Amino acid sequence: MKKLFLLTGLIAVCCLVSQCKKEETVKPEVKTVSDYDGLVTQEWFKLECTIVKETSGFFPPQAARAFGYTGIALYESIAQGWKKPNQFGRPAEWLFCGIRTNM
Repeated sequence: MKKLFLLTGLIAVCCLVSQCKKEETVKPEVKTVSDYDGLVTQEWFKLECTIVKETSGFFPPQAARAFGYTGIALYESIAQGWKKPNQFGRPAEWLFCGIRTNM
């Protein structure tokens, strides 16, 4: 029983000692909007067009809203990569069409 206890302790100590390393600082890679192509965006909008055409009950008002929300989300997601983005502001100001919120 003592041998098992010592062996377990020795393994635990070896694991702890082997994990003690000096942390390396990793500098994040900074990319701008122009570093990416628009392939993902184009494919997403193609898929959305297919969904609008082939889904029954997906009428023009719903399609317009879906395209609008997708466009706004895309714009907001890439606006951080621009030097001077014109952001829409807080979502409650434009997303809820004038409905007052306590944000």
